[in-house]
Amino acid sequence: TLKLGASANLTIDVIPTAAPGSNLIDSASVSSQQADPNPSNNTATLSTPVVGTSDLEISASAGSSSVYAGQNLTYTVSVSNLGPDDEADAVLTSQLPAGVQFVSASSSTGGTPSVTLGGLVTADLGALPAGQSAVVTLVVTVEAATAETLTTGFAVQGQNVDPVPSNNQATVSVSVVPSSDL
Repeated sequence: TLKLGASANLTIDVIPTAAPGSNLIDSASVSSQQADPNPSNNTATLSTPVVGTSDLEISASAGSSSVYAGQNLTYTVSVSNLGPDDEADAVLTSQLPAGVQFVSASSSTGGTPSVTLGGLVTADLGALPAGQSAVVTLVVTVEAATAETLTTGFAVQGQNVDPVPSNNQATVSVSVVPSSDL
């Protein structure tokens, strides 16, 4: 018995067997032994996208453990999909630290990485199949006024559920050596 003005909730948990990228279509309806003056609101349908599970992993390195102020520094960043499912859209980001100027970026998959005026580098790697990797190369120029240590962080995110988010970030530190033009 449901009293006037009251509501009831029903929760149903399911384990989807549909493939990632598909949609689960669920319908529910309610009826009563009493007359319903508005039967048009007695049915509801919900479409839920099925997402996969992809353990994205990132590693990053610099071309050198130290760099002279005024010289270029190259970072190599690898993003791997450890699976078990294909990742629909992996995106790598890096906020450039103060004291560097963006020179260029390239990616082995997806489009050309972009950089905003505020120094946010974004590489949309696109689809990344399970067991595959993508490599992004980032080149910056280290300014003369940079601190003794330059620390740059990188992060990756996808659309699937990531069971190990702790391996979605990497940090690289490089010593900056002052230079003089004698």
